[in-house]
Amino acid sequence: MAKYVTREMDVTVADVFYFDRATMEVKVTRMQFGSKLNEKACEKQAQLAMPDYKVVEVNIVGYNKKLYGVTVSKFMECAVELDPTTRKPLEE
Repeated sequence: MAKYVTREMDVTVADVFYFDRATMEVKVTRMQFGSKLNEKACEKQAQLAMPDYKVVEVNIVGYNKKLYGVTVSKFMECAVELDPTTRKPLEE
């Protein structure tokens, strides 16, 4: 079985009300955003995720934590080495 590099992250769950121009109706969908965000930040993220619709309102339902993971081999493909003191990428 493959080993995983894991990370627990905060997630904001929100109901996003948006205007569907094709049907001229306001609809609602539940979305999750990666980190603890306020309503204004959720609205911006939702609008970026749904450029064909007009986001009218966002109601935060709650915050929770989720555990994410990626295989070690995939992590090594994507990762950059960091300076342990500054936590910034090492100069190449």
